[in-house]
Amino acid sequence: MSGKVSLGNGLCNHETKEAVRVVLDDRSVRWIPKSVLHDDSEVYGNGHQGDVVVHEWWADKEGLSDIGKGTKR
Repeated sequence: MSGKVSLGNGLCNHETKEAVRVVLDDRSVRWIPKSVLHDDSEVYGNGHQGDVVVHEWWADKEGLSDIGKGTKR
């Protein structure tokens, strides 16, 4: 799948070599592997804020497409 899913607005407040820790608008906190961030994501490093966009296959795998937060594009 080459689709993408928006998880909504988020703020990255921690970053490692492999992942970003994002606080989403609903106050949920998610560690997201950098490898699954879509090129359209505005959040990809520490301090970045905006639309968090991930690859659809990962959102499906994590159950994020079906919980009402994700928007498939």
